[in-house]
Amino acid sequence: MYDAFVPVEEVLTRIESVHCAHWDQQRIMVAFSDARVAKLCPADDDRLHWERKFVARVLNWLIDQNVTPCVTRHYGCVECSPDSAFGRVFWRKANASLNQLRQAETGSHTPFTSALSCLSPSQKVRMMADSSAQSVLSPLATSALATPRKKTSRPVRRDIGTDEPLSSKNNPVRLVGFVVERAPGVSLHRWAQQDHALHQWICVLFQLLYTIDAMRALGVRHNDMHWDNVFVDPRGWSESIFFVLPTTGDSNARFTILQGRPAVRIIDFDKASVVHAPLNGASLHQSLPHEWYDTLANNPILNNSLCTSYGMCNNEPNSKYDAHTVLCYLMRGIEQYQYRIPPSLRDWLNAQAMTSGQRLYSANFEGGGGFLCRLGKPFCSTGRSYLPSDDEQQPTLVLLTESDLFAPLAADLSAHTASAGTNKVFVHPECNLQIKLVDRR
Repeated sequence: MYDAFVPVEEVLTRIESVHCAHWDQQRIMVAFSDARVAKLCPADDDRLHWERKFVARVLNWLIDQNVTPCVTRHYGCVECSPDSAFGRVFWRKANASLNQLRQAETGSHTPFTSALSCLSPSQKVRMMADSSAQSVLSPLATSALATPRKKTSRPVRRDIGTDEPLSSKNNPVRLVGFVVERAPGVSLHRWAQQDHALHQWICVLFQLLYTIDAMRALGVRHNDMHWDNVFVDPRGWSESIFFVLPTTGDSNARFTILQGRPAVRIIDFDKASVVHAPLNGASLHQSLPHEWYDTLANNPILNNSLCTSYGMCNNEPNSKYDAHTVLCYLMRGIEQYQYRIPPSLRDWLNAQAMTSGQRLYSANFEGGGGFLCRLGKPFCSTGRSYLPSDDEQQPTLVLLTESDLFAPLAADLSAHTASAGTNKVFVHPECNLQIKLVDRR
């Protein structure tokens, strides 16, 4: 059911562009349409096996079970034949991207200037006006600018790591992968460098931390929650949405994100890990299907230095890992990239979120072998991820339900659900009282 392949053209009807990042090492391509993204790799070297299993199961489950709307929907596991009409179009665009990548790696020109060379004058003006246009964004949300090719009488493909063209009769490369929703908006890194009101920041940070903690309760760690794997859509949700969170005692806290306020999507789960839930002795009103904890137990990407140095490990619950990455990147963004974060939010980060956690995002962390806000080896002799104390970093659920920062989002759920529909109510897995939800179909 979850792992059956369908032809990619059944779920991705057109190709806007193809992006090939570090092809010789990773052998992964990303194809874009205006609303969907296909992530593909050669079938004989299936680097996407675990990620494909994860997204096929977990992403839609999180949305359909009313846990969180802040992930991208999965549309199917796919294959791409090089001899199909769609495959020929794909490889023609892929070759352009591969050629551009090879030119950049040989030093002839940078990817940015190469991309500019194929733009119209008006497009160049718009690109140059964007101060962050040269930043490298996640391939699952931002399409690469591929060099156009002239039409030829036959399809031309290039094998992995070679510049020699191949005919359709020699060494055909079948690709396999998956298709997901293309995250709307811009990366958090770009969004944070623009001016936004405090209430917009509060909405973004709430959705982000809520989703991180809801996944934590289910035993899911993203492990790579940097600023280009979070996307902010300034158009917001089409309707107001509501979140229910557990608090101390038997009560639940209720929050709302109004229609039109910024919407958040989390992308790129290739480094995710899954451990058996519930965690920390919590009582869950729902959890992932039991068999998934075995199916997704071991992400092979993490069985290397990602675990021993950076704390991205399999079978290891760490309730603060993903939240730390987000909070740390915000602090680094203020210091290094002039993030335009309102003063009151800066004070909250230092005075409440990470009161005594400065060492966890300082230059000394990187100097000791750490890497970009990861809780890894420098703070733990075992080489596994470090769990900050509550003084260093407050528990995420405490920040959400007890912090004054998010008080403006508090809502009387009963006053809205009759008109909005309870399919817009998302419930944290640790809530003491499960709210009965209507069928979303």
